[in-house]
Amino acid sequence: MLLPVHHLTDALIHVNGQHLDIPENETMAYRLKTNLWDQPQAVVCGKLEPKDSYTCQPNRISIDGIHWCPNAVAGRINAGMACNLNCFFHDKNVGEMLNVKWLEQCSQECNEQYFSLKPVTFGTHGRSAL
Repeated sequence: MLLPVHHLTDALIHVNGQHLDIPENETMAYRLKTNLWDQPQAVVCGKLEPKDSYTCQPNRISIDGIHWCPNAVAGRINAGMACNLNCFFHDKNVGEMLNVKWLEQCSQECNEQYFSLKPVTFGTHGRSAL
């Protein structure tokens, strides 16, 4: 059972780079200069600054380029983890043998749903939330 947070990370950086009008092939080229490390603007900025700027208006994804803002991603990560655990502890896996093929398929469906930017639908009313 894997939690592919890197898929969610890539999607968030890509979408924020588009929002900032950074050309797709230069997403990581627009960086902030800091004392410790250069941060990609697509990760930490809510407004595009000239290349090699020192500060920017922060976004809601990450304030420092390393830690995620919980309000932005914790729901998806928690839902993905719960979904994967449900696969593992599902009735189909009870007994002498672990149903590996079913577990892999179930886990893949969870990861495709929650570790991406697909809308998450819940309940029978078809309401969706990020």
